[in-house]
Amino acid sequence: RACGAGGRHVDVMIAVTTCCFDLSVTEIFWPLCAGFSIYLASAETARNGQRLLSVLRGCRASKDGHRTIMQGTPATWRSMLDAG
Repeated sequence: RACGAGGRHVDVMIAVTTCCFDLSVTEIFWPLCAGFSIYLASAETARNGQRLLSVLRGCRASKDGHRTIMQGTPATWRSMLDAG
C-alpha cells in the first residue's frame, strides 16, 4: 500500500514535527522540492508509537527504488520500538 496520491508508489516523507517548530520547514518543504509526497502525522499520532508504526508500515515504499523517510527524536524511535 502506498501513501501517494492515486495509490501510486512514490517517495514519502512522514512528517511528525509540529508546524510550530522550525524543524518542520525541512520536514515539509525539502521533500516537496525533491518530489516526495508528504504524510502529515497528527499530533496524536506523532505521540503514539503504535499509531506511528502503523503509519510507517502503511507508507512503506515499494521495492522498485522508492523511499519512505521519517526523522524523529530518540523518544519517538523508542516509542515505536516499544510498540513492536
